[in-house]
Amino acid sequence: MIDNCLVTVVAELNEHLNNLYGLSSDSVVISDIDPDEIVEEDADGRVLATLINIEEDKLATQKHSPEQKLVYLNLYLLFSTSFARTKNTDALKFISGVLSFFGNKPVFNSENTPELNPGIEKMSFDVYNLTFNEQSAMWDSLGANSRPAVLYKVYGVHVGAPA
Repeated sequence: MIDNCLVTVVAELNEHLNNLYGLSSDSVVISDIDPDEIVEEDADGRVLATLINIEEDKLATQKHSPEQKLVYLNLYLLFSTSFARTKNTDALKFISGVLSFFGNKPVFNSENTPELNPGIEKMSFDVYNLTFNEQSAMWDSLGANSRPAVLYKVYGVHVGAPA
């Protein structure tokens, strides 16, 4: 279920960025952040979609009867850039594109996203704000240097199947 959610959202985000910036290839990939990655000056940059945390949404899980055996999750999805240091304005441009995409489509459901797993009723994307200390701790735990990025909390993903 989680894999379908991420693959579907990233595919739509790639389509948005390709149209917005006239790109011929996808620039968003589902990937961990490699702290040792060195982006060459002439290389194209990319946006990394990294799942950094999964937590149970206990209130949503409790709303459903025990017979359904569904666990509702909140996903923390980080979109960060991987560009050569001299292309920081390009990195900012792509993060702006990510923000515009989710600003225009903060909710995914079967009506506006037919490719979404039929078991997902609705997924909502909200920017998750971190303090400077929390940002520092996040980048430290990922083992990477800070870079242009935005973190979203995704509500409404569930796992399990009705009994």
